Amino acid sequence: MGITRKSNPFDINGKRFDKRSEVETVKDLIRDLSTQTNISEDIIQELPIMEMIGVLSQREASYIILHYLHKQSIVDVSREMGVNPGYVEHILARGKNRLGEYLIKQRKENK
Repeated sequence: MGITRKSNPFDINGKRFDKRSEVETVKDLIRDLSTQTNISEDIIQELPIMEMIGVLSQREASYIILHYLHKQSIVDVSREMGVNPGYVEHILARGKNRLGEYLIKQRKENK
């Protein structure tokens, strides 16, 4: 009879997901977008967040809303959506890239 090893529910595909360190806020999103686009956080904060989210696909918008607005961890979002946490990270990154492109386009149009 061998030793049965319990798997850690937060250790998925060799990557540890810590609930406490994975929760982000809208402020984190704004900071990330500011870094990505070189647009000041003050300018980004003036934009209506739901208007910005409107440029995303339904999936990207759902994941961004759950993670940043509802402050759910990557693990919690993955459980709610029934997907792997790595997939949640992928969709969040894709959504942030699309938001960054939108912000740069808006900035160019308003100059």
